[in-house]
Amino acid sequence: MIKKLYRAIESLQEDGVVITYKKTLDTLKSFFINKYTNSSKTLQKKENCFKKIDVKKEITVAFAVSDAGENVAEGDFFTAQELAFEMQKFGWNILYLRQKKDEWYKIPKNVDVLISLLDGYDLTKVKNPNIITIGWARNWFDAWVKNNTFNIYDLLFASSETACKYITTHSQQKAILLPIATNVDRFNPKQARQESKYLCDYCFTGSYWGSKREIITFINPQRLPQFTFHIYGKNWDQIEKFKAFNHGFLDYKEMPFVYANTKIVIDDANHVTKPYGAVNSRVFDALASGTLVITNGKLGSEETFQSKLPYFTTEDELYNQLLFYLTHEDERIKKIAELREIVLKNHSYTHRALTIKNALKKNYQKISIAIKIPAPNWSVVHEWGDYHFAVALKKEFEKLGYCVVLQVLEEWENSIGNSCDIVLVLRGLSKYTPKKHQINLMWNISHPDAINTEEYKSYDTVFIASHLWAKKIQDQITTPVETMLQCSDTTRFKLTKEKVSTYSNQLLFVGNSRRVYRKIIQDLLPTPYQLSIYGNHWENFVDAKYIKGIHIENKELYKYYSNADIVLNDHWDDMKEKGFISNRIFDVIASGGFVITDRVEGIEEIFGNSIVTYTDAADLKEKINFYLENEKERKEKVMLAQNIIASKHRFQDRALQFSQHIKKLMDTRTK
Repeated sequence: MIKKLYRAIESLQEDGVVITYKKTLDTLKSFFINKYTNSSKTLQKKENCFKKIDVKKEITVAFAVSDAGENVAEGDFFTAQELAFEMQKFGWNILYLRQKKDEWYKIPKNVDVLISLLDGYDLTKVKNPNIITIGWARNWFDAWVKNNTFNIYDLLFASSETACKYITTHSQQKAILLPIATNVDRFNPKQARQESKYLCDYCFTGSYWGSKREIITFINPQRLPQFTFHIYGKNWDQIEKFKAFNHGFLDYKEMPFVYANTKIVIDDANHVTKPYGAVNSRVFDALASGTLVITNGKLGSEETFQSKLPYFTTEDELYNQLLFYLTHEDERIKKIAELREIVLKNHSYTHRALTIKNALKKNYQKISIAIKIPAPNWSVVHEWGDYHFAVALKKEFEKLGYCVVLQVLEEWENSIGNSCDIVLVLRGLSKYTPKKHQINLMWNISHPDAINTEEYKSYDTVFIASHLWAKKIQDQITTPVETMLQCSDTTRFKLTKEKVSTYSNQLLFVGNSRRVYRKIIQDLLPTPYQLSIYGNHWENFVDAKYIKGIHIENKELYKYYSNADIVLNDHWDDMKEKGFISNRIFDVIASGGFVITDRVEGIEEIFGNSIVTYTDAADLKEKINFYLENEKERKEKVMLAQNIIASKHRFQDRALQFSQHIKKLMDTRTK
């Protein structure tokens, strides 16, 4: 429970929620329930970018449809069928899961991708966790969002811009625009034959299922008796005024001939598509066939056709449009050519199949990285600087397109980490045993005395946070060794404009005692200046008046660093001797703080004279006295050091260096 609670806190912090120790248990409980339980009876989305698929190879795609095969009337099958034809050109295998045959959840083991076209599909009944699930919301958008499993689709597409916005507002999903389209080979004026039985001036294609439709009110053929009208679909014999014009249900294969033999198709976007601007397939099909469409979907005309598609909102507007285009053939032909060009350039099923293929490639061919943090478990991870270090690195890797998971020590050997392409160990006090099926990288950021040459040699590449030690180790092993200094998250550690007494200190030290009397504090005390210590286990070493707190939240640190006159820093002995510069130095500088530290081998090579170091107690006190009295000199050094950080010592610089090396290693392995 505690582990899950800290994960909830971590997730909330990444979302920008401020979590402090002053928050009540009830608040934390509320956050936990909302984020990690099914309290709203809606399953929460969990990012799973560790699913893998190679879209260049033969894969199997299953469509969950209402029905499939000959004489099917449901439109979702025709949409799926046209999309499937294009996917087959990629070399992909296609199968249909028919609801009417109770096949929806009888998914063969070889299925790689499942595409649902219907809002009622229940993803909890999909038992294979490796299947990539796709929802394509073409209509009934409110019903899609209300589905308890809606948020757990891996990818979600919607058929209009307005629908995408609605979904983003009302769910955890970020919908990708994917309008319905047409098969330009099937619906093509060159392919359709002339058929006298279909010959008419205007028509409507679509079935009547008992729901209210605007065409029932708006279409009154007696208003234009000089022109012929046909209506095609099921159940129109139930509407008295359409009986004389009813030509019954047609097989989908006949539709190109219907459009080829009429001048204008009336489109009736129903109440579940019209408010969202979703455009029906008949619009794309008829236009591709070289037939004009007049629609009641004003929003769809605006979003998809830049308002060029003729639309009506009243019966009079419909008949005025019909009369104009049926009596002005040149204008009708000109309008058709304009709209057909839009369809051919943007709205074929070839376009739709490529959109899905590219989305799969973008999201499920990512290189995955497991970052191993030496913190023992999630309940104490916030106390470890390595954790905040890893969070910043993860953020930059994700910007470069990687899929990243953070793992604490107790998770180092689990299946998620073992399935990743890359393992990056933040080597401090804990040792990891690399696995041969992965690319293994070590970033030795501390405690070099704890690592022997055999451990270094077990990695594909070793990165060391010291020029001095990297050179020494490279002379001893054949494994590639690179220098990679520590750095700062400059999006978090930045100069603050807040000059608040809460954060102001003359001398500031942030760090645990490590149950020893740390040398810089021992060298400093006694002092006439105001000293503030934040950290654990100081009670046995210093007067209680110096201890101001046991913890500063990482996201608040920059305010303390910016507002302190001098920040004090020291190093473990092995790090100091071997040139490992503390991460705190980078963070203080990035925050616009002034730091005095014990001397580390090679620090001048990195920071020149912008960093002040001391040698002994007398030297420390002398330098504190001088810089407290000389603010100008402090600011000059801070400015110099900040420029150095900004130019080459940010997490984005480190992530880029890792990325370049990872690509080289992966290229080598594939040769």
